[in-house]
Amino acid sequence: MEQSEFQYEIINCQKCGTANIKGDVRCRRCRTRLKVRNPLMVPLVVGVGLVVVALLSGLAIYVIRGTGLAVPLALIMFFITSILGFIGGLWLLVEGFRASPIWGLGLIFFYPIVSILFLILKPDYALKPWLVTFAGMILFIIGALMIPDSFFEVINQFGGAGF
Repeated sequence: MEQSEFQYEIINCQKCGTANIKGDVRCRRCRTRLKVRNPLMVPLVVGVGLVVVALLSGLAIYVIRGTGLAVPLALIMFFITSILGFIGGLWLLVEGFRASPIWGLGLIFFYPIVSILFLILKPDYALKPWLVTFAGMILFIIGALMIPDSFFEVINQFGGAGF
């Protein structure tokens, strides 16, 4: 007998263990929904989320910048960005060492360049932590844009940093 040329990718049901063909939505035996991961879903959702956040933040900047809420909200955003940057950077470092000690050491000593190379060459390790760090950078820029120019004038009156 001749072997079939078609080979199917099998997905096991997490509830009953039945082997199902990739593309099935429900298990053939117990009818529970199969968990199938789409590798493009996370970047797509994050990308759409960042666009929505940018649009809403642009609207918020336009509305809030002239009010007294701009500086406290900007400080809250700076606090959030520092947490996101720390978590994303630490997560990226851990993933770098998981991939290879060379990547980990490269991230310690040459973070800006190696993090971009790591993202390009090892996206399965670097994508999620890099997106967390990138979201922090976007929020930092939005927070900086929320601060009104009058805030810097007040700082300069008291011998500020020369804004």
